Amino acid sequence: MKAYPVVEQFDSIQGEGINAGALVSFIRLGGCNLNCPWCDTPQRGVSDSVHKMTGTIVEAVNQGIAVITGGEPTLHDLTDLTRSLKMRSKYVAIETNGTNPIEPFWQIDWVAVSPKPPLYHCLPMPDEVKFVVSDDFDVEEALSQLPVSPTELLGRLYLQIESQREESIQKALEIQRKYPLFKIGAQLHKVLGVA
Repeated sequence: MKAYPVVEQFDSIQGEGINAGALVSFIRLGGCNLNCPWCDTPQRGVSDSVHKMTGTIVEAVNQGIAVITGGEPTLHDLTDLTRSLKMRSKYVAIETNGTNPIEPFWQIDWVAVSPKPPLYHCLPMPDEVKFVVSDDFDVEEALSQLPVSPTELLGRLYLQIESQREESIQKALEIQRKYPLFKIGAQLHKVLGVA
């Protein structure tokens, strides 16, 4: 069985996107190919992670939904992990920055992509797309990089508030008035004070 660099594993509510409020088991893997200033992952490097075997990780998944996140989880071959989760009848979601392909797709039930500036990479088959509204967020550039028409993502296209910042909130509201196909997303777990 494959070992993975696990930064942390915990149960909580999903704080973002269409599944916000659902009780999930998070599997946060170390390592990322980007260095975003607003990143809420305290340990991005693999050096601080604990290498856990697939079976140990899956045994700690208590909820019906398992969310593989990071860092950037697609830096790792997720085949063993996703296959083992599916064998235990788990609904498998992944949160990615969209810069790497996800294989195999059949083992992933939900793909949440959060493309980052300046290139705004996006996978060809996202289930939802969340753009962090940072100071340098360029909505026209971001929309131009979507693999499908924005209307095809209606109800699944988010302007994600950056760290509950007032400037980010105001910018997101202005963009939404111009592009009403967006939903505004806040980090529900932080609003509720849930870890």
